[in-house]
Amino acid sequence: MINSVFFFLIFFSLLIIINNFINLLIILENFNVLLLFYCLLNNNENTGTVFLSLLTIMTLEISFGLVVMSRMWVSSDLNYIVSL
Repeated sequence: MINSVFFFLIFFSLLIIINNFINLLIILENFNVLLLFYCLLNNNENTGTVFLSLLTIMTLEISFGLVVMSRMWVSSDLNYIVSL
């Protein structure tokens, strides 16, 4: 029950804040943390492998998003300087 409430809140907030890229990254990071927390609480025998693989994939996803955001920020500053 609690898991479904968390997932509903995340997807609802994702629909509301889809227009801003940094807010989208924050929502994705919250979703990643909840998924990792659920994987950690799950008591299967292969939880360690799944946890480490998800942790690696999600870290790369957020790092890629931050790189894209910083590149967009730099390019928008460059456009501002050129327009002067």
